Amino acid sequence: MKPNKETYRILVIDDHPIVAEGIIALASQLEGVTCKGATCAKDVEQLTLKERFDLCIIDLELPDMNGFQLISHLHSQIPECGILIYTMHEEPWIIAKLSTLNINGAVSKNASTSELRDAISTLKNGTRYFSNVFSELDKTPYHMHFPNCRDVKKKCSPISRKD
Repeated sequence: MKPNKETYRILVIDDHPIVAEGIIALASQLEGVTCKGATCAKDVEQLTLKERFDLCIIDLELPDMNGFQLISHLHSQIPECGILIYTMHEEPWIIAKLSTLNINGAVSKNASTSELRDAISTLKNGTRYFSNVFSELDKTPYHMHFPNCRDVKKKCSPISRKD
């Protein structure tokens, strides 16, 4: 995932269509961004076979595959794609499991929409992003997608869109 002047393509993966559509609407407001959505791993498989994505925004709970399995699958299918976790799960064991994965960011579903927008913009610019609740993940050694990145932490505080 490299910052550039081309269209930045995002795939939003959430089993709740209203959540996926809200994220798509939010991200599509950003300059140079186009989005598609999927509500299950089967849809992700079909989309990633046909299209390239720069960022996948992933919920950890899907009906046909858990988010951890999906992350591994995406790394093998589209290794250049960044991964942003968007989840309600803030439990220590979830954070511990996420720390073993190569992800580029994580935002809590308890965060504001402006924080999610900031996370997407930050990732689009080639920098990792973690909400405070996930700040431990920012200490992980993974920089595969961003070998020359500046790491930042955030202070407290229909399915296809945009041409």
